[in-house]
Amino acid sequence: MDYESQMTLVAKQKKKKQFLGLIFVLLLIGVGAYFIYGWQQNRGEKDFLKIAQEVLNSVEDNYKNDNMLNTGHLEDVIYMFPDSSVVNFNDRMLKGGTIIQYMNGTVAFAIYNDTWCASKKRSSTSIQISKYNGDCAIEK
Repeated sequence: MDYESQMTLVAKQKKKKQFLGLIFVLLLIGVGAYFIYGWQQNRGEKDFLKIAQEVLNSVEDNYKNDNMLNTGHLEDVIYMFPDSSVVNFNDRMLKGGTIIQYMNGTVAFAIYNDTWCASKKRSSTSIQISKYNGDCAIEK
């Protein structure tokens, strides 16, 4: 094999290694972007769960305060936030929802923003978070 053939072979091998290196780097970037996107989604869900928990605590505290003032003569109270309103709750924006405070102190609600829906049944102690798809209602 002459010198030019050897140099051509070395150049081809070098290009092949560079191409494989580029493919590897692009694959790493793709995997990294996927994990960063998933992390951001998970963080947004956790943030909205905190908001929902704050709403629940606020309504429960309101019930306790009203109960002490009214000596037990409470009625069910419904708070409604229409879709067109934007509610500022502790410097966090809610797009809308419904909260029902029952006279026995239990709470049911469905609140949402542009991305997430948080709902709680009256009989449940946990808050469910799901993607907001235009429908966020209190489960029966």
